[in-house]
Amino acid sequence: MTCTDGTTPDPDKNSCIDCNSTCSCSNSKCRSPDILKTTIRLQNGDEMRSKLSDDLLPLAFQQCSQGNIKQCQILINLCVLQHYERETNNACGLFDEARRSFNPWQITLDPLYFNGDSDSELGKEVAITQQYIFDNSDRSVIHLIFAIYNMEGDFDGFFDAKSFPLHFCQNDVQPGAPYRFGRRSGANSVNRLAKEQNRWILTRRFFLLDDFSITTKNGSVVRVASHVKFHIWFQKNGDGLIHPPYIEIDYNDNFERTTVESSFQVVYGRDPGPFDRDLEITMFVICPISVIWAALSAYSWGRRNGKVSAVDASSVLKLVLYECALLGDVFFIVVAVVACWTTFSYKSQTYVFYKLLSERQEQASERPTSRDISREVKQEAPVIWRTYLIANEWNELQRYRKTRLPLQIVTFLFLHEYFSLKNWAIVEPGFHRNLDDNFYDSTLLTRFAVVVFLYLSLAFIQWIIQVLLIERVILDPFHNFIDLCSVSNISVLSLTESLHGFYIHGRSVHGKGDAGMAEMNDFLQRERDSLCGFRGLEPSSELQTYIVNLPQAFRQKYDEIRQMANAQLGPSVTGHDAVTAKMHATVKAHGEMNEFLKAFIEHANSDLGYVIRDRTVAEAVLDLEFNDTSVTGNFMRDPSEMMFSRCFVYGNEWKWLSFECLLTCVIFLISDSIHLAFFVVFLTSSILKLIFSILSTNHLSRVGLVDNRFLL
Repeated sequence: MTCTDGTTPDPDKNSCIDCNSTCSCSNSKCRSPDILKTTIRLQNGDEMRSKLSDDLLPLAFQQCSQGNIKQCQILINLCVLQHYERETNNACGLFDEARRSFNPWQITLDPLYFNGDSDSELGKEVAITQQYIFDNSDRSVIHLIFAIYNMEGDFDGFFDAKSFPLHFCQNDVQPGAPYRFGRRSGANSVNRLAKEQNRWILTRRFFLLDDFSITTKNGSVVRVASHVKFHIWFQKNGDGLIHPPYIEIDYNDNFERTTVESSFQVVYGRDPGPFDRDLEITMFVICPISVIWAALSAYSWGRRNGKVSAVDASSVLKLVLYECALLGDVFFIVVAVVACWTTFSYKSQTYVFYKLLSERQEQASERPTSRDISREVKQEAPVIWRTYLIANEWNELQRYRKTRLPLQIVTFLFLHEYFSLKNWAIVEPGFHRNLDDNFYDSTLLTRFAVVVFLYLSLAFIQWIIQVLLIERVILDPFHNFIDLCSVSNISVLSLTESLHGFYIHGRSVHGKGDAGMAEMNDFLQRERDSLCGFRGLEPSSELQTYIVNLPQAFRQKYDEIRQMANAQLGPSVTGHDAVTAKMHATVKAHGEMNEFLKAFIEHANSDLGYVIRDRTVAEAVLDLEFNDTSVTGNFMRDPSEMMFSRCFVYGNEWKWLSFECLLTCVIFLISDSIHLAFFVVFLTSSILKLIFSILSTNHLSRVGLVDNRFLL
């Protein structure tokens, strides 16, 4: 109801009574404290009465309506404490009513709100003309000026961010350090409650701590700005220009008056449109190339396995598998490159331009001791120990790698933790290690960039040292293996596909591999003095390694001999008799396989043949053979004598390395613990290595026709 001047409605609102000093009147409307809304809504949705509002609101409203600027400032402060909720009888509603009669802010800035909507206000490009840069000059510092009013409505003056910090734990960091341009500071908030974003409004005034407006029997309720985030957005087309920054504040209510925890962040943002567009263009270019490459790989696989049709179920499945593998590498490499480029370009610039945001088949064939025609000595069966020696050396090479995971982990932790290279992930200009990472902030992208860059850098350093230094100067296990094959008079044919693989010509130039110590030393001296023939498959050639593509008739004969070793035993043959019978079948198959391979290599089989040629550049680049080898095989020279390493982990190092690196990054980003990440990676790698060792040993025994009891 409406009453005349000097009166106010009675409690029953049936009549008007005289207004005493506790009433507040404006425009012939008087309100008693019981009618005014002096409650404050807490973060959990509850409302509690504010004694401060009870004491100050009636008088502030009355005198503000009469032109008292100081009381208007008190009314504005009470509105801020009520979180800008606008109702008829609360502080914000009363202030709106009061300035209908007294409004000195018509020609100046509104003391509470911005005139336009928040998007237009925050999107202005001409509001701040300062062009910031990354250096140590004054242009690299963001200067913030705050106008402070106390609860009595008095203006305490202007203060900069150094003297009026927005965070409570200012002793943990140098004053003004968070406001160095380009530096992201802060950490994730603590005790942050769920907030309704539709209640957020863009305002001019805020409070950081309130420990007196709400009191209870156990004391006052402490309301604190638990999470203060200072947002700075780069302009889309302006180097070093920014949009008007803004502060996002979340409040928390503390009833027990325990230690108040708060956090402060300075975050930078940019329009993700150009970045997303560049990433999309990159993926649109690379992904079709990966499909073409996968199709070529599937076609090559089909030819190497003797497929009659280029399009069948197995070829399509292989195409999908190749494409999945390629896409995995593409996404990993692109994301890693983008993360590293974005992070390190951002940190090293001065003028702001970059802004954040297969079954293997191995066959060890052995050349028997050659006949000495002059002495007419009967040919002897080959000594099996040389075969076992070569098989065990081959088995060891299967687990040989270019990098060592334990060394990788120790070196990484030493640099990442002890030398604090982890602080490179902090979003700020320059590469600084001695920063408090508990205060200065990093992002998911920068942490990923530092980990993947450091991990791959250390791995590639290991790779280069292993290949260019250790294997060339100290120990070369692969060329040593080739020499061992020559000394042992053992040749090796390893098939990675049904009709494709690698051949090591291990024929001894001395005609035999069984010799005493003195005779073996004499053999080596004769080779040193060039008093014997050449080791190579071709006359007058020392080349011993070849990439082979075999005719289909070879595979048919090969499978027939393999079936001899896999012949089913009768049900009456059990126990040791079964083992003996199995070994007899294996020995017979081994002998026939040896004779078959020897005849094939020496062109002694009229139904099977091959030609020796060089690999073309196109074949090397595409890893695809253009010649038809269904009738006549191809032996392509391998001058590097290292192509057969593709049979081992060594030749597929990138697959293991990228898996370990990606697993490290994923576990680290999920758990935020590099120690846990490396523990999981080491455990996983050890289990996979054990499984691979068991499978490769069993596979070598099965396809090489050697007794697995002699394989280590």
